[in-house]
Amino acid sequence: MATPNLKNINIFYKVDFLLHEIFEEKKSVIEIQYNLNDLYGKFWEIYDESYDYALTINAFIGATQAVMGDKIAQEVFWEEAQVLEFLRYLDTYKESCQKERLLYTAQEARNRKNIEDYISNLTAHYSKLLFVRIDLHYLKNSQDCVTVSEFYEHISNFRDLISNKNTCFENLQGYIWAIEHGMDRSFHCHLLLIYDGSKHQNDYGLAKMVGEKWVKITHYKGGYYNVNTPSRKNLFKKTGKLGIGMIFRNDNHSVQNAINAAKYLTEIKADYQHAVIKIAKMRTFGKGQFKVGWRRGIK
Repeated sequence: MATPNLKNINIFYKVDFLLHEIFEEKKSVIEIQYNLNDLYGKFWEIYDESYDYALTINAFIGATQAVMGDKIAQEVFWEEAQVLEFLRYLDTYKESCQKERLLYTAQEARNRKNIEDYISNLTAHYSKLLFVRIDLHYLKNSQDCVTVSEFYEHISNFRDLISNKNTCFENLQGYIWAIEHGMDRSFHCHLLLIYDGSKHQNDYGLAKMVGEKWVKITHYKGGYYNVNTPSRKNLFKKTGKLGIGMIFRNDNHSVQNAINAAKYLTEIKADYQHAVIKIAKMRTFGKGQFKVGWRRGIK
């Protein structure tokens, strides 16, 4: 049995996508038959019960095992009659799976509201702040070398560096991070770091140093995308949407752009999904606190 890694877990996402399409009646029986014959054996090659899974994954297990029992997955061929039986069993999971999806959507909405309040408080409190955006990911040719457990270990180590506020995290006044999965980039992390604008001005340089920290933590299997390049910022500026770099409190338009840019971290995107496999109790979203004792003027 293979260990779930950042490449082969796409199977779980294909299963999740398949079940939601079935629940929404977007698949014919013939299409479902093809998908089951394609995914079933691959699924059981990497399934590891020590991880937590979305309800769709548990529903897939329950419905397929109800039909196939203990047959060797790699030797199974789904006939039309078995597909119809699978669909009958699967229907008993429909309500709970759809409810879970609604809960994810509601949580993302709460996250965006919390981000808006957090950024509003920070920009009102400081005369200027330096907003730095970086996307942390893994090199495509390294994804099959990184297990899901190792990914979460790398993220945890990186978050510890942020909390310690040393080196390139010095004078950090706030942060937001959000983990997503994409079929091409697998698990990756959107990161916003907010620095004291009176202590730092070089947003591009800071983003580069932060990205290099990630590369080292991942033992050079990781990569990063620096959003704060001059060309990228000029593009945002031309469209009136520049919300990274130096943000001044008295510039209401830039402050609103900064809020919008921060909220983008948790917006639902067509090509990306929530985590359908994760370590127990591992969070996929986090931010700093505004009301902390070390922040001047806050009691």
